[in-house]
Formats: sequence, C-alpha cells, structure tokens
Amino acid sequence: MGDCERELTRDLSDLQVAIRREAHCGDRVVNCFADCPSNDFDMISRAASQNPDGEALKFNDIRLTWRQLERKSIGFAKGLASHGVKPRDRLLLLLGNRTEFVIAFLACAKIGAIIVPVNIRVQRDALRQLVQHSGASAILHERSLVEVLPTKAEAPDVSFRICPEACEGSITFFDVYADDEISPETVIFEEGTRSINYTSGTCSRKMASWSSTAAWRIRPMSSK
Repeated sequence: MGDCERELTRDLSDLQVAIRREAHCGDRVVNCFADCPSNDFDMISRAASQNPDGEALKFNDIRLTWRQLERKSIGFAKGLASHGVKPRDRLLLLLGNRTEFVIAFLACAKIGAIIVPVNIRVQRDALRQLVQHSGASAILHERSLVEVLPTKAEAPDVSFRICPEACEGSITFFDVYADDEISPETVIFEEGTRSINYTSGTCSRKMASWSSTAAWRIRPMSSK
C-alpha cells in the first residue's frame, strides 16, 4: 500500500466499519477506511472472488458476471501492455455508454495507466487540445467519431487508436484483447493519478482535474 504510515484504530459506531489513521501526501494524517480495495480493479476482483456468477454489468443484450468482467478487464490490460502502454501512460476514452468503457477503465487500473474520459459531444478543435494537454498515448473511440480525432501531426504522442468496431486507422478492441490465463501484476499508485477529468468549458476554457485512489479511501470528516 505504498509508503503510507498506518495505525489501526477503533470502529466508528456511526459507520460500522473499521477506520484507521494514515499519513498521506507527506505528513498529512487523516481517517481512512481500514478494509478498502487497493484500487478500482481490486474492487472488482474482490467481487469476482466473493460472487463470481453474480450479474455485474448489463448493456442492451450483453450480460457479464463479476468473473467475466474481471477476466475481460485482465485480457484488455494485457493487450494494452503488449502495445506499449505503461504505468502512468494516458488512455483517452471517447466512448458512449458501453461495456468497452468499463472494461478499459478497469484494465487501466490493473496496469497503473491513467484514463482520460471525454464527452462524446466534444468538437474537433477542443478534442485536439484535450489530447495534447492530457498527453494521451492512445485513444479508444467510437467509430462514429473518427472524423473529430486529431491527425498524427496534431497529436504526435498518440501511438495508436482503438475502436470497438472495424475502423480505418484504428485497431479493433478485440485485436487488442489478449485471452490467456496469465494475469499481469496489479500496479498500485495509491496517491497517484487514476483519471484526468475535464470540465465542460461552457462558461470558460476547459479545466483539468485529477482523482486518485486515495481520494475515495479517505473518510469524510464527521459533522458531529
């Protein structure tokens, strides 16, 4: 769990869960949930272990159990790694609501990559700026949005593109997927960035914010 200094403390009766004091971001000591998944992938992995055949994800006619979701996430994580995606690399997600979004999100958590989710209504110039600013090394996109993607000259750091369906200039999601029994080690950056999120830019230029795994492990301060 990184270099965090931890001390197990009493259960808080209002939550009925164990809380402990942890040092984060240097010497800042805060209350944290004691039994908490290491990251997003670990959360799904725990569910797959406890309820493997339970229904985890539904989209149109697609149904995935927790075990299937975990395996597909591992398979896509291995595929990303084989295509050169490393911990802290950024994968930009230009997808609507679909299973590939969830699988890609969990796959990035598995290998320590950072997701950059982008609204599918984004305009071409704005998308070019987001790709450049985020430092994305790969893009997973809807086939219908291929026309708004930046060119290689506009986004030289993007090494490849992925599309759920066959699309000129992109490899398919299935071709990235690696289906075997070997699971890569889960990379944990507890205080590192797990996602880069941009504001809509409705009232001003788009602004970036980041989230980390530690952020949702820390218990909010009680109002009592």
